[in-house]
Amino acid sequence: MKIGLDSTVFKNRKFIDWLIYNKDLFETHISEVVYMETLLWYKRLDIGKEGFDDDLNELHAKIPFVSYDTWFMIAYRAINRRCT
Repeated sequence: MKIGLDSTVFKNRKFIDWLIYNKDLFETHISEVVYMETLLWYKRLDIGKEGFDDDLNELHAKIPFVSYDTWFMIAYRAINRRCT
């Protein structure tokens, strides 16, 4: 079954852990916008990009980026920008 996650899902750690445990039952997708929004939220929690990418890898999540170069530039700038 295909499922699409929005950024609010990542605030429910128990649900994310359940999805990881059952990852073989789902094809998980998130959009570029959800990726960026959640990445900034993880940064504010001091989990960072590595923690977020770890969760996405464990979920086997697919992210249909338009361009890897564009994504990398946006992610780099978002992470290196001070959150106020």
